[in-house]
Amino acid sequence: MLAYSGKICRYTGKQLTMPRSEATFSDVQSAVHRQRNQADREWFVLSTEPNMERKAASFLIARRFKTYLPEMIKISTRGVRRRKVNIRRPIFPGYVFLFFGFDIDRARRQHVETAPGVHKFLRFDEDYAVVPGEAMERLFGIEQELLKPKQVKGPSSIFSPGEVVRISDGSFSGLNAEIESLDDDERITILLDILKRKVRTQIMAEQVEKL
Repeated sequence: MLAYSGKICRYTGKQLTMPRSEATFSDVQSAVHRQRNQADREWFVLSTEPNMERKAASFLIARRFKTYLPEMIKISTRGVRRRKVNIRRPIFPGYVFLFFGFDIDRARRQHVETAPGVHKFLRFDEDYAVVPGEAMERLFGIEQELLKPKQVKGPSSIFSPGEVVRISDGSFSGLNAEIESLDDDERITILLDILKRKVRTQIMAEQVEKL
């Protein structure tokens, strides 16, 4: 892309990038407008109501605000059988980032402050919390790493059938037991010696430990 000769943005001090053969007066005006808007906006921090980050971000994005909700992958347990799964969670619970300009976006500020889930612009004393562009770029990179799926390991990766373990939690805490079988839902079938009899029962993998 060739630079449009002689045109310097008076807001940013940078030369406008525009093809020589296609540049028109309206093109230059549009380029100035875009670069001015970029220079006059900053990354502000919005605090949200508890667990309302996604709702706030979705509302603002639908209204064409440049909004960023950094997330990461965490392992969580779901259901009665406590199956471990990968889920997305905000890196900064209770906060959403907004690329905003108080002067050029003044007429739309009410949309931000009354958005579902938004509490307020974060402030420190009299100053609004602003994140430098360089820090946001680093955050984008960090998010990409934190969004990589985590390997969900079942009990078979830690224990093996026939192994004797100690129960560390629950009604049988402190007793030793033999592992009979394992499944993919973090459950272990164990054999307990009770009154000289082998009693079979199931227990969560997190409730036993190696001897």
